[in-house]
Amino acid sequence: MEHPPAAEPVIRIREPLPGEADALAGVQTTCWAETYAGRVPETFYDEAARERRRGMWDGLLASAELTEGNTRALGFYRHQGFAHDGATELDESFGPRELRMVR
Repeated sequence: MEHPPAAEPVIRIREPLPGEADALAGVQTTCWAETYAGRVPETFYDEAARERRRGMWDGLLASAELTEGNTRALGFYRHQGFAHDGATELDESFGPRELRMVR
């Protein structure tokens, strides 16, 4: 069965926004809880861990490191068979907001 071409890319990778630290910490903590519950101490995924991760993400999102491009993340996706197709959405005040990857 042949599928019609997608109007939009299936996967969209973008840099997180400064106001998303709480959501990122929540995703990270939930993933740890669902993956490692019973294998590592709860201190790795309890509410205190979430607060520590929120602080980490607040610091990362406030730094220039993410706005200058994340070569580690791009390298990871390239290793998984994805390639940047050249499309980039820029935000004048923030820098690269979205990179489109294809597989």
